[in-house]
Amino acid sequence: MIEMEKGKRYPVGWSPAVPESQTNGGRSNGFSSSSSGQSSPKKSKMAKKREKSWVRTGIVVKIMNKKIGHGAYFKQKGTITEVPKKFEALVRLKNGAHLQIDQTMLETVLPALNKRVAVLVGEHEGKIGVIRGIDETAFKAEIDIPDAGNVYISFDHVCKMDKTFV
Repeated sequence: MIEMEKGKRYPVGWSPAVPESQTNGGRSNGFSSSSSGQSSPKKSKMAKKREKSWVRTGIVVKIMNKKIGHGAYFKQKGTITEVPKKFEALVRLKNGAHLQIDQTMLETVLPALNKRVAVLVGEHEGKIGVIRGIDETAFKAEIDIPDAGNVYISFDHVCKMDKTFV
């Protein structure tokens, strides 16, 4: 929470409408504006994660937020069945529950060797390949992509495919 007016508190990232007479008259303060309308010298951690949407139907993800379901779903895996908004996914868990979750609260899952993966970001985005090896020191996976051969891609840019999705 931040205090903007005496005695009033607002969530971070939200600001009340301020008349132009109380602002600097539209002059720049030297900082670039972020997408939320706030001025800051650097993008926030969440803004960096949200620069590019990587959620896709048919991939397996892990929930990495303890607040969802009061911790009941923390580190549980599920399959994205629908992408209703650019940065949100409808995730089906093994117990049958469906949750709509922002991508910043999810983590990609790597499959066992010789299993299918989807490339989520980068030059081969949207392609399906097979994981052939992992390099833990470089944080990269060796992926065999048809028409591209073996390429090394960051763990965060590939994800396990659900068996039921083609």
